[in-house]
Amino acid sequence: MKSSSACVELLVEGKKLSQESKKYTILFESLEHQMTPNDEKSINYLETIALPYFLEMSANHTALYYCEFLREHYEKKGLQKKTLQMTEIARTIYIKMLKGGMLV
Repeated sequence: MKSSSACVELLVEGKKLSQESKKYTILFESLEHQMTPNDEKSINYLETIALPYFLEMSANHTALYYCEFLREHYEKKGLQKKTLQMTEIARTIYIKMLKGGMLV
């Protein structure tokens, strides 16, 4: 618990320092939301803000990481449609990477 609270403090500090940078704000915010996966607001942030941002920036590996994180979350919750949606997004990223597009 002690290291967890220290991590949260560092994330809060990082968010304060990165307010001028959308990229780092989203990165820090995503990490903070990832720490509370049972909070629906956190999952919503990761799916509607973080994942689309990483896809737009062609940050393939980060996008794939969040696809897998969300896929596992939805699978545990028994949300088959959302699980398949995350799988399809990941599949699309892999195909584009293999074809030479969006390679980062």
